[in-house]
Amino acid sequence: MTTFPSLKLYWDLAMDYPEYINLTQNLAENTPSENFYKKYYSLALLRMERVEKTYKTTAFSDIISEKVKKILIITEPWCGDASAIIPIINLYFQEKGTEVRHIQRDTYPELMAQYRTHGADAIPIVIFMNESCEEIAHWGPRTQKGKEILDAHKAAPNGLDKELFQQDIQKYYAKNRGQDLITEIKNLLDA
Repeated sequence: MTTFPSLKLYWDLAMDYPEYINLTQNLAENTPSENFYKKYYSLALLRMERVEKTYKTTAFSDIISEKVKKILIITEPWCGDASAIIPIINLYFQEKGTEVRHIQRDTYPELMAQYRTHGADAIPIVIFMNESCEEIAHWGPRTQKGKEILDAHKAAPNGLDKELFQQDIQKYYAKNRGQDLITEIKNLLDA
């Protein structure tokens, strides 16, 4: 029988937000142009920068759970959902003194296997933990409205057009500015 390592192990291996940004920057600059993910690294940097400039944490200043001391985010630098969600999580929770770290999904598939969404390795997954790195709750990979946008695109007569879906989901993220995300997290942590 395989024993799943504790979240503490992954916490110790994870990177903080500046390290995650540096990783993404490095990948954007040094990935060969023929690599499929090359353009997504650059897009992620632009999106994260936009979110950092437009997100206002004060609108949600009263909703942090006292139980949450650490947050581990399973992610990848090429992920469009992550590029819209990760900066909000970092800005909001770090302002409250909660440490946030990031770990790459593809480097630790055994961790991702514990958080699959409908059989898929969908990211980001946000794991809320206490001081001892014990899970309190987890959230992800996208808001309910984001799921509805995805489901509508999947139900289209010609099937999922990934490029059109990416455009629509990013428009939603830009317009919503994290309101749905923080509300869902508040409801999750208050449950």
